[in-house]
Amino acid sequence: MKTLNNLEQYSTQHDAIMNTSLEIIEGAYESSFGEYSIKVPHNLSPVSFIETFDGNQPCYSRDVEQELESMNLKADTTLADYPRHGDTLRLFYSDIEKAQAALYFIKQMKAA
Repeated sequence: MKTLNNLEQYSTQHDAIMNTSLEIIEGAYESSFGEYSIKVPHNLSPVSFIETFDGNQPCYSRDVEQELESMNLKADTTLADYPRHGDTLRLFYSDIEKAQAALYFIKQMKAA
């Protein structure tokens, strides 16, 4: 697990951790989302963009989320990383054990 706690936001070290896929990250964005997050790479959750009045909005394939839901590992919250961090899907968990289990199964999906 990598942590962003006590790192200056948008520093080189902060960005390197935020850009890490398939690892549990502690402290990404606001803790109200969940303390632990997993960045899902585009090959597991492809993104398309929907043109709206106030800009293009990312829309992700829900395959990973649906698979995790079927195993009772639904994320507490999901969001799109900022373009700075690759416009990827990020899953948030407040429970570290649930995050670890979800990461295990996401890696299994990647290997398949």
